[in-house]
Amino acid sequence: MFKIVTDDSCDFSLEVLKEADVALVPFYVTFDGINYLKTRIEISNEDYFHKLINNKDVFPKTSQPSPRDYMDVCIPYLKEGKDILYVTISSKLSGSNQSAQNAAEILREEYPDRKIMVVDTLTATAAHGLILKQIIKMRDKGLDVSEAAKLAEEMADESRIFFTADTLEYLHRGGRIGGASAFLGGLLNLKPVLTLVEGMVQPVTKVRGMKKTLETMKNLFAEGIKGRESELDYMVVQIMALEEAEEFKANVERETGIKINHPVMTAGVAIGTHLGPGGLGITYTKKFEQE
Repeated sequence: MFKIVTDDSCDFSLEVLKEADVALVPFYVTFDGINYLKTRIEISNEDYFHKLINNKDVFPKTSQPSPRDYMDVCIPYLKEGKDILYVTISSKLSGSNQSAQNAAEILREEYPDRKIMVVDTLTATAAHGLILKQIIKMRDKGLDVSEAAKLAEEMADESRIFFTADTLEYLHRGGRIGGASAFLGGLLNLKPVLTLVEGMVQPVTKVRGMKKTLETMKNLFAEGIKGRESELDYMVVQIMALEEAEEFKANVERETGIKINHPVMTAGVAIGTHLGPGGLGITYTKKFEQE
């Protein structure tokens, strides 16, 4: 049985990761450019977003794990004779995947009898989490690390996420849109609908008002899953907007006829830095085993 190692983009709770026997490699975040904290180890998601709200003049910076961070987590499992499967955020969004690749290259030389694989999910947050969930099932069903990595890469190609932000401020501060667009968007109450294409953030449209934005997201989601409903797994994700996310989830279930079996997920630092409080999204990925 191989050991699964994931970076913090998956946004699974620490309790769920422990129960599923998955090791976590955290990101780093700083509010002053000097002191870096390990996400969810030295600062919780809740504390992070409260700081984000209460320090509007300070934009936090995130940093990927280093190869050493990955190596330190994995060496004890390699010594136990386990193969390793790294599962990372999109390589187009963070250097975490490259750090994992670098660590894997070093560790293969030190442990030539072990297989060390790296999967680029081409996505983030709940979509990353759904792919991770399928990998856990593969491991528990007895697949070897190479088989699991191959299937996970196929799932990454088919996974889709749609998300929005309550304000364009954080997208502007993160360099995703220009200041004029952010100002005009705020003035007109425009909300972006975004997705990930080949691992990169791509705009789909802008809609006036959150109600119409969520309706647009629901329609895009329904179109994407049409004819494949039973083959897919689903999740809704939010950032300090749990009530709105629960209502959105219920509306999607009622109007599409599908059942979203997972609780609403809370996004962490990886995507929260760019969306900010009030962000909300929905995602789907192919199941490992069809019902």
